[in-house]
This record gives sequence, structure tokens and C-alpha cells, in this order.
Amino acid sequence: MTPHRCDQSLAHPTQSELGGRLTPIGLALLALIVLMVARPAPVAAQAAESGTVSGRLFDGQDRSPISDATVILDFSEPEDGSIPRQLVATSGPAGDFEFDEAVPVGFYGLSFVKAGYRASAIANFEVKAGEENFIEFPMPRQVVSESGDVMELEAYVVEASVVGELMNNLELRLESDQLVNLLSAEDLSKFAASDVADAIKRVAGVNVVEGQFAIIRGLEDRYSSTLYNGAPVPSPDPDRQSVQLDLFPSDVVNNLQLSKSFSAYSPSNSSGGSIDIVTHSYPEELTFKFAAGTGFNERTLDEFLRLDKGSPIGVPEDGDHTIESDFSALFGGRTEAYGRELRFKVVVANEIDFQTAVGSQGEAQPRFAATRGRERSSGGLALGVLDRTGPRFDFQQSERTEQRTYYVGAGIDFDEDGKHRVDGSFFRTEKKDEVVQLRENGAIPGFDYANFNETNADRLQGSYQRSFRDHWILDYYDPGENFGTEQGKHAFFAPVAESRTFDRDRTLSVYQLNGEHDLDVIDEGLKLTWAANHARTDQSETTFNVRYSFNTVENFVSPNDEQTIPSALPITSQDLVGRTIAVARNDLVFGQNDIEEIQYFGRIDLEYEFEPHSDVLMVARTGYWFEQASREVTSTFELQPFGVAGQPGVFGAGQVPQGNPDSFDTSSSSGGGSAFTVIGDNPIEMGRRLFLGAGLNNPDSDGQESNTKRRISAWSGELKATLFEDLDVVAGLRLENLRITAENDPYTGFCGPDEFVDRQCPDPSIPPNIFPGRFLFLDRIDNPLPGSQGGDGAPDPPNTPFNDQLLGISLPMETIVIPPGTPGVTPGPRDVVDCNTRECLDSVLRGEIDEFFVLPSVSTAYRPFDGWTVRFAYSQTVARPSFRELAYYASQESGSDDFFVGNPQLTTSDVESIDGRIEWTFGDFGDLFALSVFYKTIQDPIEQVVLIDPQNADCTGACVFRTFRNNENEAELLGMEVEGRRTLDFIGGDLLGGFFETISIGGNFTYIDAEVERSPFEIARTEEPGRSFFDTIPEDVEAGRVRFDGLEKKRRLFGQPEWIANADISLDHPDWGTKATLSIFAISEILDAVGAADLDNQGGVEGYTLDRYLDKYYQLDLVLSQAFAIPRMPGEFTAKASIKNLTDTTRKVIYDQDQTIDDIPERSFKVGRDYSFSIGYTLTY
Repeated sequence: MTPHRCDQSLAHPTQSELGGRLTPIGLALLALIVLMVARPAPVAAQAAESGTVSGRLFDGQDRSPISDATVILDFSEPEDGSIPRQLVATSGPAGDFEFDEAVPVGFYGLSFVKAGYRASAIANFEVKAGEENFIEFPMPRQVVSESGDVMELEAYVVEASVVGELMNNLELRLESDQLVNLLSAEDLSKFAASDVADAIKRVAGVNVVEGQFAIIRGLEDRYSSTLYNGAPVPSPDPDRQSVQLDLFPSDVVNNLQLSKSFSAYSPSNSSGGSIDIVTHSYPEELTFKFAAGTGFNERTLDEFLRLDKGSPIGVPEDGDHTIESDFSALFGGRTEAYGRELRFKVVVANEIDFQTAVGSQGEAQPRFAATRGRERSSGGLALGVLDRTGPRFDFQQSERTEQRTYYVGAGIDFDEDGKHRVDGSFFRTEKKDEVVQLRENGAIPGFDYANFNETNADRLQGSYQRSFRDHWILDYYDPGENFGTEQGKHAFFAPVAESRTFDRDRTLSVYQLNGEHDLDVIDEGLKLTWAANHARTDQSETTFNVRYSFNTVENFVSPNDEQTIPSALPITSQDLVGRTIAVARNDLVFGQNDIEEIQYFGRIDLEYEFEPHSDVLMVARTGYWFEQASREVTSTFELQPFGVAGQPGVFGAGQVPQGNPDSFDTSSSSGGGSAFTVIGDNPIEMGRRLFLGAGLNNPDSDGQESNTKRRISAWSGELKATLFEDLDVVAGLRLENLRITAENDPYTGFCGPDEFVDRQCPDPSIPPNIFPGRFLFLDRIDNPLPGSQGGDGAPDPPNTPFNDQLLGISLPMETIVIPPGTPGVTPGPRDVVDCNTRECLDSVLRGEIDEFFVLPSVSTAYRPFDGWTVRFAYSQTVARPSFRELAYYASQESGSDDFFVGNPQLTTSDVESIDGRIEWTFGDFGDLFALSVFYKTIQDPIEQVVLIDPQNADCTGACVFRTFRNNENEAELLGMEVEGRRTLDFIGGDLLGGFFETISIGGNFTYIDAEVERSPFEIARTEEPGRSFFDTIPEDVEAGRVRFDGLEKKRRLFGQPEWIANADISLDHPDWGTKATLSIFAISEILDAVGAADLDNQGGVEGYTLDRYLDKYYQLDLVLSQAFAIPRMPGEFTAKASIKNLTDTTRKVIYDQDQTIDDIPERSFKVGRDYSFSIGYTLTY
């Protein structure tokens, strides 16, 4: 169905017919009523049997208008065999054409002829009675250039019903010099994609992580580039290099062009591919579109935690407050002024979504081997078995997101022929994320709770001791005369929960200009294109974590043996009888990061097309690329802050109120200090008191800073030869200079207990404090000399590598002499690391990359038969570390308990790629089959690794960190893609009126084998003598229980799935206005974090965390839409409904399946089904 055009021939009553007394306002109101309810006036009989035919021609590659083209409308052959009649028209400066006379209803052929373009035709173009039958057609150039637009080199004939999408998308890929996939705005609608991220995962070999970032062919987003109308834009997410695709709502996007091979004019980091989000498309006529919708996630109706500003505790919300909303409006069109075309488009959108994930979470680690003594056992990794090192908690994560988008685009032709075009746009998006995570109701699976009591609680050893002391037992000190002594110490049980909130605001603003200039006046075939943009992104993120407990007032005020031991374990907060209170100790973390990034970009490209021989056509292209970006981060982290005396509910050590439990006052207060307690009648009240009670409105530490800069200047050259119209050969070269600097200032402003003086420590013998602490990987505890800053009296270091060796960081070393008689230490010279001064720390905290790259590329495209294309491509590219990965400051991400910190010593990764593809298009509806293979090698790939701060082995506050390293081994990636789409027109012929022609099935499957060798340091940490995870006892060997003798030498590449699959069946019935799509998306496991051994404060192995994977899952979605019209009302309406995640499959984070005999989940959850409903309205004048 086509949008109704407002009929200007409505019969209007005269003022005298209305009584001649209506005021202007009354006339306006009456006119509005008439427009709403009146039917169009009858037209002449001749008009009822004929219609007008008009249209617009444009260049299939750059969409510029084509003037002076000949358009022929062919009538059907007369029965008497005479020559069929024809009508001829010529396109004007704007590419528009119109036949002078009315055309009888029926089906016709349309032909288009223009020098420099391939002759093209449309079959079965229908002329409808009484309508202006309008057609847009992209004419293919005689020789196609690099943009990805596609036509057959012979005269091309296509059914009129598929001109729009087939010509602009599916067929546009076939003669691209690169391996290209395209998605149109129609595709976004078909899959109910609210944004680019939701749609791009339907492309073969692409998956989207966190709903935002594209992973192409298994390579994480660092290996891909995201462009906005051909220009890079910064990412508002400080933890990522590429821009979030969910920032671009579908109403802004015209199409997505995904190239999986590199060319000289692509960004140098397009190792996996590049995604160009194209917005420069304007309605042909004045158009107004409006859509409004609502929906809900079924789990949020039952369970949702709303963020409470300034509190780490979420507030339970009822389902009525979690109804989603979606609004968008578009206004745009084209007009002419002084013979020049003016174009414009304005889009405004707002979307609010809610989601709740519900499941369980619990950590597990392998045990050490015990091959001597009475308790003998093999190592956990030898048996492929992990032990729970903490309780399994009920887990809930609730998220509210709100996004506002503003887009204004405009274009103008500076000449009547449309040879000089300039387009400008302003894009701004504001996105707010509020996330609440709650872990509660913990229990250790398999633990003997029935025989557990206060006496043996104090005797717990090993992993259970940490589990209980951190999650179940609260050490309470009687404030009486025995305060602070073992006699006054009570271990009483209370349900312990952990809550965490994330509050993020991020914005992205882009100002852009693009120009295209046909320079035929200088030399025919010469063309100039350019782009310039200024972009700025800001993000403010706040993280607030607290561990707290519930208890009855009686237990809290006057614990005794009868009250401290519950009658049944485990217990939950719901099991407590009587008045309960919430208690938070000083185990809390508060962080706030403010990030600002500014980017300037410009590029200019010159293209020259010439014909040195009748069978050879050449296209030469050269260009210059300049990019400059800088990011500034201010980070504030408070760990175990001091309590503020006098704030409600804040009590210092030994000052917990006593008295009659019935009159217990949770709002009273006493002294604060470093050991303090905050209480409230419930967790919400307690959480609201924490911010002021812990003095977080006036932090003790200075804000830490990180400043990173990137500058890229590149020249590109490319030459393309088309031989005999069937073979394209392209050779290109990109010369690029890359300079990145990272200046990090993580100093807290203290040197031990003393504050900085002029940014220096007043006592040079005391090292400055930084966060995260320097022993994470900037220093070693390896100096045994008494009084050393590197670790007083450290024994002989074990044979395990330190964290800096694992990460490949170069630290300054010095030789010391250990005198004889030093206890526990071998005398003599020893090389140690003591990076304990401001000067030393500054040197390793500064990162710099200054490299020059020569990046060649070559590709071929051969068309041996009609509809067949064979492609080959080879390229060299480079992957660079992101600003976040170089910045030494701490942050957290929702969905992870770990803290993230950068590594300033990272370097680039060299990537070599070989790609091949065979494509076949057939049938009348653009059916497609394609098979692709690819092979890549990556030198020094960047990976995430998990580390434990050696000075925080008890893991209070911030202890588990994810950081980044260059794996010194080469990664290899080999893969295959199969994709296809088939219309079911072969079923039944004209059965059911050609119904099966409106149904298509499609899908794609990608298999990827990507491996990298483990670091030798990584392996060595699991095999330390006396602390091995792989030593065995004979009994297990004889019983066949031993499964592994060491870590696998290779593992999967970080962030890479083994396979990805998409499939759908779609109905698109133009006569009914009905569309429906049932689609499925599935993906295998993905390596989410590289594991590592945990070191204690003397450098010895304390535990081991295996590699963690996001488990495989699938998602089934259903989308329905119906277009309809309302009598006496112009325009077209569209009603749409969708159900996403129909099967609500379980999502998991699991430990490495190649090192365990069973699937062991670290986290398991479901996200619920998402229902949405919307109504849209389109009016075209």
C-alpha cells in the first residue's frame, strides 16, 4: 500500500452556503472537519480508467539525480500485430520525469537509457486508475565503482514489485569490490529492530554483545570500525573502542552497509569489517511520519528494582511503573529553489525500556592437590572438578534505559544539474541507564548446616572460612567490658546480601558535512568527495556497592547463644520473626567517573574514471584521512570510607546502641571512624543513609585523572581495472601514521596516612598511594630486605610469574645484596623490582604508541555467468588498543562483579586477512545464495585477563580486576559463512492468487575456528610445586578419574563464538498490507574473560579462576504488522506487534568446558519475554 496523496480537488462549499457569518477561526475549524470526514469528489470517467506516470532517476552508486535520460513506456503488443505504441519522456535536472498524457490502467514495461549507464528496464509496472503512479529507479553505472552498488552489466530487467528494496539493497552488493552486506530501513522494520544493534545481528557472521557492540566473524569490536556517513565517531562508552550501535534508532537510518573486507580508503582497524550507518536519505515528497508504542517485559511486571538516587539499594517497583513507551516522528521532503533541489529530514525519538534478569550466581575454583599426609587428593583441574568457594545466591538485575534522539539533515544542489551536492546533519543522542543488582539468600550447596554451630564456626578452614565469614557470619563485639576481646566476640548468623547500583548518563553529538562534486568541466570522469565532522561524547557514571545483612532487633541489641544460632539453615530475610533491621558495615565501594571525548575528522577523496582501451575501464582513486581525538577522565573511588559522626544511623566501633529492643531507635547516632556501622529499619532506609553517613558527598581522596590522545593521518591510493565487463581487479595501499599517548594520574593524594604536599610525598621513604594498588602489576613484592617498600621480609619468591610478567609489562629492576643471616632468604645478589617512587610510577603509567603502517590490499570480482559473482580479497590491517584499555583507573560494568583497569603498556596487533566468496542471485525476486570462507592471523592479540590484588587476598572491597594484555602468541582464525534467501514463488504457480510469491525464507550460518596459544606464564601458575592443580594420587589414576594433565596449550580467541546462526520466514503481502516475520538467532559459547591464578601477598599462588564463557543460547522473535487506511482520512496507518525472546531460554556464564567434566555455571538467569505494540501514521503530500 502506498501513502495517500492529499487530493487538492476536494469540493469546498462557499462562504454564502455556510450562512456567510463564520469567523476565520470558525472557517478553519470547519475546513479541518471537512478534511477529516469528506470523501474525495467524483472524478471524470476518463480519470477512473487511467492514471498518470512519473518518477525519478538517480545514480545507483551515489544517489545523485540523473538528468537527460530517456524513459520509454511500452504498451502491450496489439492483437493485429502492429507496432506497439510507446510514450517517451526525458528526465529533468533533478532526475524527475513525467509522461504528458494519461495512461490507461494495466501493466507496462519501462525502459531507461542514459550514456554512461547500463540500459535498464522494469517489467510489469502497474498503472492504477485515478492515481499518480510514481516510481524511483537507481540506474547502474556502465562500470561500477567501489561503493558497493550493484547491477548486471548487461541490460537489467526487474519486476516492478521488487524495485525498491531489491535495487537499493540486495542487488547493490553484487558488484561491490568489497564483501558487502546491506540492511535497509525495511529490514529494520521486518525484524522489529528498534535500533541498529538489534538489526545488524541478522547479518551472516555478526553477533551483538551487550545489545550494543557488533562482533564481526568472531573478532571483538576492536577489530571493526563503525562509521557514520563514512566518518568515524567516538564511543560514549568509555570501556569500548567502537560506538554503541543502539544509539542509532531505526528512524534515523536509511541503510547499513557492512563490509567484511578491507580497502585502502577504509579505517585501518577494519580487520573484521566496517559498518557504515547511512542517514543521508530524504523522502521524495513532503512526508510526515509518526509512531507511538508501548510494551512490557513479563519479568518486570513481577520483579523490578528501581534505582534510588544516592543509594546502593534498589526500591521494589510494581508492574504498573515498568510499562515501556516508544515515540518517534519524522518530517522531511524535497523541493526546488532557482532550479536547485533542496532536501531535508528531521527525526525526533524517545524510548523507555525495562528489563529484569532473574537467576542464581556462585563462584567456583579448583582445589590444590594434596599428595602427602592423611588427606590426600588430586588437584581439581586434573579431575576437571571445581569446588564452590562461596555461597550460591539468588541473583536479580533490573535495568531501566531511556534514550532521546534528535536528527536534522539537509542537502542542497549547487547547480541545476545536481553535479555539486552538499549534505549536512546534526545528530544527538542522550541515553540514561539505571541498573540495580541484588544478590541475596545465599547458601553453600552440599554443606552440612545441621551440624554447624558457633563453636566449630571459629574453626573453619580453607575456602569455607572465607565463604562464611564474608557472606554468613557477622563478627559482633559486645560493647560491654569485654569489648575487643575474644571473650566478647560472638559469631551470629544473619542473611547477608550484596547490592550494587549503576547510574550512567551518556551523550553523543555529531556535526557533519559531506560533499560530492562531479568535475566533468575539468575532465570527464573526475569526481571529488569529502566529509568533515566534529563530535563530542560525555559520560557520567556512578557505581555504589554495599554488603549488608538483615537481623532481628533482639539479636542486634543483645545477642546470646540461644538467639545467634537459627533453628534451620540456610535462612532468608523472610524467615526472620519480629521487627528486623538492616545493617551495613564499612565494606562498601563508591566510584564516580566523568568522561569527555572530543574528535575532529576530515577526509577528501578524488576519483578518476577513464578508458585506456575499449575492453578496459580504469578507476583511480586517492584520498587523505585525518583524525584527532582526546579523552579526559576524572575518577573518584572510595573504599572503606570513614563514617561521619552525627549522621542518622551511623555508629562507630563499640558504640552500637543498647537497651530495650522494643524502643530501639535506628535514627540515633554516635561517633563515626574507619570502623563504623550504618543501620536502618529496612534496606531502603539504610541505603539512603549510606551516602552522607560515609561522607561520600565530600570524598577524602583527590580525583584521579587519565588523559589519552590519538592522532591518525593517512594517505590512500587505489586502482581498479574492469576487463571485458566481467572481471574487476582492485589494488590499494594505505599509508598511515598512528600516535597514541596515555597520561595516567591514579594518585589518591596520600602517602600512607599522610597527604600529598605539592603532589609529592613529604617523606620520600613512603611510597605514594595509587588506586588500584601498585602491586596489582606495577610493582612486585619480591624485596626481602627489612624496611623495603617492596615488601618487608618477603621470602624467596616462588617460581611463579608475577602479574607484570603475565601482562608483558616492562618494569625497572635493580640488584640488591642480601646479607647472610636474613631469616628465610638465600643470601647473595638478587634482582628485584621496587617501583615505589613517583618518578618510577609515572614512567610505567605513561603509555605511548607511535607507529607508521604500510597496509596493502587487493581484491577481485569475477562474473562468469549471469547472476554469479566470485570474489577474492587480501589485506593487512592493524588493531589498536582503546582509550579505556590504556587508562589506569577503576570502573565496573553491570553484569560483572569485577573491576576494570587499563594497561598503559599495550601495543598494536597486526592482522592479515584472506577472504573469498561465491554469490548467486536468481529468480524474479532477487533470491540469493552465497558461500564465503575467510582466514586471518593476528599478531599480539589484546585479551582480557582476571587478576587478584595481592595486597587484598581476603577480597574486601575491590580485589578482583580485569585488565588487558598483548598475548605474545599468534592467533589464527579460519571460518566459513553460508547465507541464502528464497521466495516461495515456485510453489503452486498462480495458486491462491500468487500468495506464495509473498513468502520468503532465509538464513545464514557462520562457523569460526579461532585459537591462540596460552602464555607460558599462564600455564606456569597452575603448576607451582606444592601448589599444583594438576598433581594426582595413584588411586585417582587407577580409577580413571584423572582427565587432564595440564592446561590446554591453546584456547579460543577472546570474544569469539564458534558458530552463529540466523533463520527467518517472512510474509510481505502488498495487496493486504500485511507483513509477518518469525526469526531465530542462535550463538555458541563466547570467551568472556581469560582466567588466571590468584597470588597472595608473598607472590605465591592462592587460587585459580578458570576462563569464563558466555554460554550458548538462542532467541525466537515474532513480528506482525498491518497497514490500513481510515475512510475520509488521508494517509496510511500501520499497526505493529512483536514478541521477542518467545522461548525465554536460559542465559549462563560458565567455566571453561575444555577443562571441566561438567558444565559449571558461574551465573544462570533468564531475561523474560518482551511484548511491544505500536501504531504508525504516514502522510505524504
